[in-house]
Amino acid sequence: MKTKSKEAPWYSNYFEKCIEDSYWVKETEKEVDFILNLIGESSPLKILDIGCGFGRHSIKLAEHGHDVIGVDINKSLIKNAIESSKNISNLEFFCTNALEMDFDFKFDLVLNLYDGGLGYLENDFENDALFSSCLKFVKKGGYHFTNLWRKEYFSKRKEEKTWQFNGNGLTLTSLYWDEKNSRLIHGGAQIVRGSESEIFDKLSKSSSYRLYEFKDLERILEENDLSIAKTFYGFDNSKSGLKDSERDIILLSRKNVL
Repeated sequence: MKTKSKEAPWYSNYFEKCIEDSYWVKETEKEVDFILNLIGESSPLKILDIGCGFGRHSIKLAEHGHDVIGVDINKSLIKNAIESSKNISNLEFFCTNALEMDFDFKFDLVLNLYDGGLGYLENDFENDALFSSCLKFVKKGGYHFTNLWRKEYFSKRKEEKTWQFNGNGLTLTSLYWDEKNSRLIHGGAQIVRGSESEIFDKLSKSSSYRLYEFKDLERILEENDLSIAKTFYGFDNSKSGLKDSERDIILLSRKNVL
């Protein structure tokens, strides 16, 4: 795979400060089972995991017997992913910008889990290009799966702060809604046991990402020759459809055959 070199953007090392201790890491196996049950394929799939982080989903998918490639822009996380998967032959990791991926083949399933970088770029033109860069690798009849935060949810709340406990201490997440630009500004602090709090990001537009309404996501997918097959608001079959009071939207889309 060919890659190009470029100055690292804010998100290239942002998540390594808190991601592996996050409370949702323990949900990995449940999430992988949910995705595979949705697809319903028994034979090994060729899977691309975009924004794979330290490889938690990629590794589990490979352990299920699927051929997996994980990509992420974060060098440290990719290094950890490679170290954790040394004995798995049907799994590869690459450190690259998702805009610069260059494969000679397409995939049965392309993943942008926990947004997988979708919406992180500076403007709609660049973000649309990122969607296209990811979706072009879905083969005809293949699937794209993503879970995102909804614009409809945050536009009604403006600001949200949550505390989460993990093995090392507490994490404060601060979210502020920028209505003019449809962007969620992200910041917070991590309080580690036995130490003072560490600010891992200030509330600034340099660490913000674009959120979308359902109709916008539907349009983007259609422009890339995909149709939405199923929607959920959680990794659970009982949470199918859309719910205005819920923050998350999960989309399973399929590449048109004709």
